[in-house]
Amino acid sequence: MVEKCGAEFEKMNISKCTHLITTPGCYHSEEAPSKISEAQKKSNCDIVSIDWLLASVKQKKPLNTKGFLISALGGKRLVSTSTSTTPKSSPKRKLSSDESDDHSRRTKSTTARVLANLGKLSAMVDKASQTNDTKNLAVWINDSDRIWDATLVETISTLNNPTNPKMTSAKIIRIQLVVDIQTNKYDTCIRETTLTRQHPQGPSNPTCVTRTVDSKGDGHLSRAITEFETAFERLTGLTWSARLARPKESKAIFIPFENRDAQIKVGSTVADVLCNL
Repeated sequence: MVEKCGAEFEKMNISKCTHLITTPGCYHSEEAPSKISEAQKKSNCDIVSIDWLLASVKQKKPLNTKGFLISALGGKRLVSTSTSTTPKSSPKRKLSSDESDDHSRRTKSTTARVLANLGKLSAMVDKASQTNDTKNLAVWINDSDRIWDATLVETISTLNNPTNPKMTSAKIIRIQLVVDIQTNKYDTCIRETTLTRQHPQGPSNPTCVTRTVDSKGDGHLSRAITEFETAFERLTGLTWSARLARPKESKAIFIPFENRDAQIKVGSTVADVLCNL
């Protein structure tokens, strides 16, 4: 969608970008990303606000950047009318304002990133874990290009168990942080599909298939992130940030992918397979 509006969506290299989307706070910050400096040196790259992208998407064509250029917006942030009557010495009020600005920046940045990959991220949604229409849902992707979708596998064998010596159970677990782009609500969805078979039957012919579906969160992104990370660590014994570490014994195994396109392709396939189980 970003490309349709005339921009290149790049993580690091912006040599081909025609539009760079950022915020006034980030643009005027002393610690502004290096790609902003690089874009300033280019004569054919406009540095614009997220509003340009949203307006262009709404009009279904790239709009003129006049009125959207970050350099023309200045370094001042919008504040509420009550700020002028608040004493400058009130640290709690200032902290609340900063947190609100930071949340707003992250939300807009996330919105742009999700919209840029909407078709692919929507296809990854595990439809069997959703009770309502999924047309407005997409798997969340953060500012680091990390897609919050985890596929786990866990095998439990009872071959050496004298009470049940001929049974094997395998679990396929899907954890997704899903955003409703219409309501801007976030939830973490967990689906566990258990396939149980008696020997000597093959794994493609399970004796029993059971599943459980759980949705966690209160609609806010921060809560959904916490729920996702908690579920992942509970099932794998690893933190989400250390998901590529050596798997823990007797825990579910995380299936990594080499790149985002592979994750999207395999993620969509897994969603289709699980939906038919």
